[in-house]
Amino acid sequence: MLRILSLVYVYLGHEQALEDIISGCPMIEELILENCVGLENVKVHDLPKLKSAKFSGFREIHVDVPSLEYLHLGNDEFEFPCDISIDKCRNLKVFLLGVVSSVFVSNQWLRELFDKFPFLERLELSGCVTSESLMISSSRLKVLSFKACVELKEAKIDAPNLESCRYSGQSSHMPAAISFVNCSNQVDFDFVFPIESRMDLKRLRAFFQNIAPRNVMVSLYLGILNGSSMVFNEDVLQNVQVPLPRIKELRLSVAEETEELCVLLINDLFWSFRPAIISLNVKVCSRIFLKLLLEKLRSNNEKERCCSSNQMKCWWHDLKDVKVRSSPEKYKNLSDCEELLDSLPMNFSSPDCEELLDSLPMKFSSPALQLNFQLEWNSLYTSLSGGGINAGPSIN
Repeated sequence: MLRILSLVYVYLGHEQALEDIISGCPMIEELILENCVGLENVKVHDLPKLKSAKFSGFREIHVDVPSLEYLHLGNDEFEFPCDISIDKCRNLKVFLLGVVSSVFVSNQWLRELFDKFPFLERLELSGCVTSESLMISSSRLKVLSFKACVELKEAKIDAPNLESCRYSGQSSHMPAAISFVNCSNQVDFDFVFPIESRMDLKRLRAFFQNIAPRNVMVSLYLGILNGSSMVFNEDVLQNVQVPLPRIKELRLSVAEETEELCVLLINDLFWSFRPAIISLNVKVCSRIFLKLLLEKLRSNNEKERCCSSNQMKCWWHDLKDVKVRSSPEKYKNLSDCEELLDSLPMNFSSPDCEELLDSLPMKFSSPALQLNFQLEWNSLYTSLSGGGINAGPSIN
């Protein structure tokens, strides 16, 4: 009556050992086999109840199970070849494909995939070798994900029932141009990107300007490393187009601890985007960045003369209102957040950070403290005609 079997880094010795185990467990519904020593070929059949399977670290994978709905295939090393046969799994709904060097994701491969599996609703490609340009067309697809597909430069998605799309890029590669054809305006597009230089942010802004259609709901996660910002140059802001990209939520992880660079980074972010929500995990953001961000958000109502002589106004004058939402719900305004930060260490990335956070008074302690700032803007538009750009101090 065994229903779940998971063998990870287990010594099996030979293929017959696995078949002997499976033959005695005909009621298995979930099967996980990863890096089993002595086993190179996996053949799975005669499991009429099997719904979910994950295989990793094998040279051959043959699955003949019509009841299978969820399948995750992958290898730890890209050079490891793998012969895959899953054509008999006609009822497959979820397919996750990891690092498999023998699979080349092309338009033809995608067409055959959706023909073989007419009920496929979720497709995730991670570290796969792909064509530079892909056309994904499916009437049933609801979830699509690309992660570290570095060869991909363009993806056109024709999926009228698509609900969410996730793209995880790399700072060393230009993000692929994503366009949605015949898709709902309510598609949730989640984009993850590490920042290593200010030029990366400029490329990212250009990427969002090219997303079609513009009213796709975009969530953006940026991971910014310590020392990633470069010398400030006003040319960084010269190519901002109107309207600014629509960002539903901007999630930030910022390790930068230099005050001058944090100021420049904050200004770059708000010159480039007008997010409706900013989300920060306190444990993965530097204290300096958080304090400077709070100061900038607080100054939105001040009558500053910093840009009175310029036709283009500083971004914080366009910020109409800021509301605080936290998890847990202990912090109601910016003052509460500043009080919280004053109680935290200068360096959140230190090994003792988590222990210190857990030892804080009840008012501030949290296993996963999340701060969300809901921003209301006067306009999503800006003008670059004439005047200079006041984006904070420069670094020589």
